[in-house]
Amino acid sequence: MKKYVITIIVVLAIFSLLFGSYYIYSNTSFQNNTDNLKAKADKEIEYLNSTIISIMNKFNNINYSNYKVVEEEVSTGSQKQDTTSNQGGNQAQGNGTEKSQNGSETITSIDIDYNSILVNPNKKIDWDYIKKEVEMLYSTWTTVLIDLNSLNVNKDNILKFSSTLDDITQALEKKDKNLSLDKLSDLYGLLVSYINDYKADKKMTYIFDTKANILHSYALAEYDDKWTEMKDYIKRAQNAYGNIMNSEFQNTNNSNTINKGYILLNEIDKSVDKKNKNIFYINYKNLMQELEIAGK
Repeated sequence: MKKYVITIIVVLAIFSLLFGSYYIYSNTSFQNNTDNLKAKADKEIEYLNSTIISIMNKFNNINYSNYKVVEEEVSTGSQKQDTTSNQGGNQAQGNGTEKSQNGSETITSIDIDYNSILVNPNKKIDWDYIKKEVEMLYSTWTTVLIDLNSLNVNKDNILKFSSTLDDITQALEKKDKNLSLDKLSDLYGLLVSYINDYKADKKMTYIFDTKANILHSYALAEYDDKWTEMKDYIKRAQNAYGNIMNSEFQNTNNSNTINKGYILLNEIDKSVDKKNKNIFYINYKNLMQELEIAGK
């Protein structure tokens, strides 16, 4: 009888050990899958972040890089071609030549130009480029949607992305700049709700929330009479950014960058009082560049 009891105890102990090992393995495996999915979602959100901002900047030809390459093609006649040949075919550095069948020559001049908001010779909106970028968002969103749904992100907010994309497409078809920017800023605002649902580290949420409010303010700059509303959004951005200042400013390696972002937020706030679009855009460009760095 005693031997029988010992056998039962040993069997139960083995079952308990096996069950416990399986439970731990299952939980570990599930956690690893979840962590991998969150890391994937982070990259997808980052792609949407950069793409939406790039599209919005394109409406006003705002570029974060200080310089741009400018190419200009000039066709020359055969007489000038002969003269050039007699001179030994010397070309300025950065120029290229191409001969056509009729003997004429096309010279491609390549220059480096400073990206400027105040001195911008090309105010024309590249609608075709913007439409292509928005269309690409449709195909990207299909994958992102599945991942966010797996992370239990609010389904209503997920569905809003598709409907907002449709609104943007309709605005682009009408070449309505104001409405396009309004809806794009709404689209970016949805990213904040997604991050808030699945991220434990709230720094990313605060950075995105700050940028979302600045983008709303940027969109309103097109209306000429929305300065009060613009200032309200900037105040919201300052409040969101204040969460970073209060919780992480002293504990991060990029404290100088975070501090600079705070200063630039104050600068853009003051720029609204001047009611000058170009001054606002200059401050907007500087601030958004710094927020990108602060979010790293």
